[in-house]
Amino acid sequence: MKRLHMTAAVLAAGACVSPPWPARTVALITGDRVRVGKDVGGHMAVTVEPADISGRHVVFSAWTGSGGEVRVVPSDMAPLLGSVLDEALFDVRELIRDGYDDAHAASLPLIVQHSGARSAALSGASVRTGRELTSIHATAIGEIRTKAAAGLGSALADAGRAALAHRAAAPVLGGALAGIQHVWLDGKVKATGLDWNLDKVNAPAAWSAGHTGKGVTVAVIDTGVDTTHPDLPSQVRASVNFSDAPDALDHFGHGTHVAGTIAGTGAASGGARRGVAFDARLLNVKVLNDQSPLLKAPSPCPCSISTTASRWTRTTKSGRATPCPSPSRSTACPARSPAGSPRWRSPIPPTAARPGRSRRAGARAAATTVSCRATP
Repeated sequence: MKRLHMTAAVLAAGACVSPPWPARTVALITGDRVRVGKDVGGHMAVTVEPADISGRHVVFSAWTGSGGEVRVVPSDMAPLLGSVLDEALFDVRELIRDGYDDAHAASLPLIVQHSGARSAALSGASVRTGRELTSIHATAIGEIRTKAAAGLGSALADAGRAALAHRAAAPVLGGALAGIQHVWLDGKVKATGLDWNLDKVNAPAAWSAGHTGKGVTVAVIDTGVDTTHPDLPSQVRASVNFSDAPDALDHFGHGTHVAGTIAGTGAASGGARRGVAFDARLLNVKVLNDQSPLLKAPSPCPCSISTTASRWTRTTKSGRATPCPSPSRSTACPARSPAGSPRWRSPIPPTAARPGRSRRAGARAAATTVSCRATP
């Protein structure tokens, strides 16, 4: 939970921070019911009605924030919080906003991660079993609110008491919860317009001023570009492969990420994750292979690939014919040092895009293996 300026109170069973009026009620995963509202002075009011669980003695910690945040945690759940139980399960205000209060939802949606066979707690009368999420070894379930105390609530209370007694830093669940590793709220996800990074660099203001990248061509000298990505099919003007990989497509992922950051249309996210210069066009210059990604250098000339990529980029951007540039060493190779190791000077202008830092040996490529596969 993010750090907030909050007031905290420890509530005895049935106590409240201030008189609630009016109230909304939310049943926690334990079966405890929390009523949230405002008192006559307009201040946040929280009342807790503990679940009827035999042998349980509990107090509740309640935090209310200035932005309307409300979190209520039973004392026996504290040792399970974070390590086993998702903190969002006790974020009462968020549960209400998502429509998981008692008035709008008969069950609480959960994702339960487990090892091996399904725990007994996932097949009891207090839950409705949904989809198996095999990729994360989890099950989607719905905890029936009216039966929570007798099912998961009671089992969690036993686990919390055991963890408190043993002061376990990383509780291991047993009994009906044996095998359960984590329980998350199956919360709702909302589209919120642009990604935060675009606002961070003031991209909308630049777009409003007409700076969308129109008329600009950017060379992405990287691991290639996946031109089948829904954000990029019309953005790539031409592609070339200077690596030892069989094609100019991106089978590693980095080049596609860079291309999308520059000029992605945002089609795959409804416009939320468009590129900073979404009207720009791209040149896909693949110089890194699909495995490491590194460039291999059987050639004695370490900068031949840089020279070749730079020449291809300049001729393609200018609209002139783009035959495969010669990988000749005559003008590309620097003189060798007395020790025999080449002194590498990049011929690419400072304004040209280059891959991120790589090992020096990784910046070399074979002139004999250069292949030029330009596509319109």
